[in-house]
Amino acid sequence: MQMKHSVLILSILGIFILYLLSLFSQPVVVRLYEIPKYEGKKIVAEGVVTNYYTTNYGSQIIEIKTSRASKDNFTATVFAEKITSVEYGDRIRVTGIVQKYEGKWEIFVSDTRSIDIIQKWQNNVFPIWQLAENPDRYVGMNINITGIVDRNYETYFYLSDSDGKYSLIVFSSSVHCQNFSTGDKVYAAGRFTYDSKNLRYMLKANETGRIS
Repeated sequence: MQMKHSVLILSILGIFILYLLSLFSQPVVVRLYEIPKYEGKKIVAEGVVTNYYTTNYGSQIIEIKTSRASKDNFTATVFAEKITSVEYGDRIRVTGIVQKYEGKWEIFVSDTRSIDIIQKWQNNVFPIWQLAENPDRYVGMNINITGIVDRNYETYFYLSDSDGKYSLIVFSSSVHCQNFSTGDKVYAAGRFTYDSKNLRYMLKANETGRIS
């Protein structure tokens, strides 16, 4: 009888210890620029996808950086053992182990369920002035913008804000460009890039349309 009680007590004690360990093993929620402080530890961090590709071994590399709301421009790499469906400009939340690989900070993720897409890039609309004042934060991202057609050509047009203070060159198909006239209010969605040959920022649009 005493043996049964001892076994029961030990079982309860074991469950309690496991519960305590689970509390201490919960990942720490950190800002992306803080991850160097947590090398070897499990963390949760958020960032915007600026690049992604699949390796020859079937794993996936996702490069993320701090969101537009942050003043700290920090970039990290997410190494995922399996492929997850992300796009340029998506805001994601990652749970994984912090490690340093070839001099760069990396978050190792073994399960794709540890990568959550918080916001798809299509749901974000950026004002042109914001791109003009902080262009480096958005290079490589898919973005949405709205504005007024300032000048229109066969394969590109200039989109300006309502005050005419800032403008951005938008490359699109000739079919789309021919549908616009100067003064039209339009939207454009695509990848924001830097043209090093002509020393300018631009939007390579895959979707455009007139706003009624």
